[in-house]
Amino acid sequence: MLQVYIPKEIQNLRVLSFLAPVSSSDNRLFQNIDIKEFENIIKRVEKIKDAEYVLIPHYLPDLANYSTYVPDAIAEAKTAGIRCLLFTNQDSPDDLIFPDTIVFRPSAYKSKLDARSIIIPGQVQDLGQEYGYEPLHKKTQPGVGFVGKAGLSSVKELVRFFYKNFIILKGPCREGVFFRRKALNVLKKSDSVELHSKIRRRFSAHKKTIEAPIAEIRGEYIENIQENLFTLCPRGDGNYSLRFYEVLSLGRIPLVIDTDMELPLEDRVPYDTFIVRVHWSDIENLATIIAKLHESTSDEIFQKMQASAREHFVKYLHMPPFLRIVLSKEYLDLIP
Repeated sequence: MLQVYIPKEIQNLRVLSFLAPVSSSDNRLFQNIDIKEFENIIKRVEKIKDAEYVLIPHYLPDLANYSTYVPDAIAEAKTAGIRCLLFTNQDSPDDLIFPDTIVFRPSAYKSKLDARSIIIPGQVQDLGQEYGYEPLHKKTQPGVGFVGKAGLSSVKELVRFFYKNFIILKGPCREGVFFRRKALNVLKKSDSVELHSKIRRRFSAHKKTIEAPIAEIRGEYIENIQENLFTLCPRGDGNYSLRFYEVLSLGRIPLVIDTDMELPLEDRVPYDTFIVRVHWSDIENLATIIAKLHESTSDEIFQKMQASAREHFVKYLHMPPFLRIVLSKEYLDLIP
């Protein structure tokens, strides 16, 4: 176990999900993992001289009003001759300017990724364990599913969407809703794939934005993934997709719109053997790419892809086993 020194926590500020149970005041939905699954990953030491690393116990965005907390921790770690581990759950892919730290983050652009940043998977529940896993057989046409936010809820949001995505933002930096709408439009027009979609106008994994009863929303979402060989997984507000990991957990094949994404543990996980990546600039050919893959791939191979998706989620990409890999001295000591 990694020996870490944790600075004094700030009262009433949420702590990292693997340090304490999720608070009832946390508005995130469908991301609660039993704290027992995180046991024996780290060992908390009382004195910094006994630590291998210093672990900041709060997410960086939550520390916005505590401007000296992180610098003070970094200074204390530097005096002890060790480094700080810093977690951020923010969507922004911008660089985090904190010297002598290793940063764990879900969102970044691969072409701009700092060497001291570690991409983490989205924290999702193991849906395969919860709902069961049974691979699908190849059908006459490939089925592509999607349930989620791709609609716009008001004229104001429509105006803002067009301004940001056609004037301000360019290339892979456009919003996730842009890529979702474009991909869905391409698939909808195609006769070579079967699109099964349910479009929502609001984000459904947050208590304040979910637009229907939780059980109804979740049931439709899970069923859609289970009943389709492929699920469309474009980016969200950040350059990553929670849906991607949920699809893997259910043993289905994510259809990733690659917006310069770095996936976790790319040096260890053979992603392209069980996912489909389509570069954002090739999105107009999305249906054709899926149809050709479906035609040229046997049912046996699709069965293996689905099993591999599930296996790699369980071994590497579910948050508890992922943290067991990256929160080890052997792994962290290789970070420059």
